[in-house]
Amino acid sequence: MVSFQAVVPPHVVVQDFSEGMIFMDTRLTEDEEAEGFANEIVKIVVEARKDLGLEDSDPVVIELVAPERLHMLLGKQKEYLVGEANAKDLRFVSDAGDEGYIAEVEISEETFTIAVFPSGESS
Repeated sequence: MVSFQAVVPPHVVVQDFSEGMIFMDTRLTEDEEAEGFANEIVKIVVEARKDLGLEDSDPVVIELVAPERLHMLLGKQKEYLVGEANAKDLRFVSDAGDEGYIAEVEISEETFTIAVFPSGESS
């Protein structure tokens, strides 16, 4: 008698269905990962605007204190972030200061600090 056993790597998800099995590789490319981080940051900026009492049309400045890897990923998304968040600027800084909306964020094992403030203020 011959038997087979499927052994899949940890990054592959397997789902049985009536016609067989589906195998899905869950690894992300750098571009996909960068896009995901950018989308999460846009959501944080939306929350910050609400907390600061700002309208969607009021430009803001975004400052990030982030590890080098995240800086590299988000650098590819700067134009998207500035446009989607209606930001005057996105800055990578060593200290977020104490002005505006400040949050420590953890996404996918990456921790960073984000500061959002009206473009008329400076940190």
